[in-house]
Amino acid sequence: MTDNGCPLAFRKQANRASQLVAAKLTFTGFSEDLPSAGHTGCKADRYRRKHNPWVNFDNVASSSNQLYGLPPIGNTVAAAPITGI
Repeated sequence: MTDNGCPLAFRKQANRASQLVAAKLTFTGFSEDLPSAGHTGCKADRYRRKHNPWVNFDNVASSSNQLYGLPPIGNTVAAAPITGI
């Protein structure tokens, strides 16, 4: 990285999330102030994409990009991702 430009695009480079998915495991990234699950925009209110690196990889599903907070009632530990950041 050479600047804070947005969006950065690392294309299909290997990364922790893609390695986990390739191994049939799961990955979910949680971002504070993310305006909505799956959001890939550069900024919104206090949210800044530069603090959310996994959205820069096009081989990481946008559904892995989730709101930071408590899981919905009824979720169990078994439903948690193998790796969450």
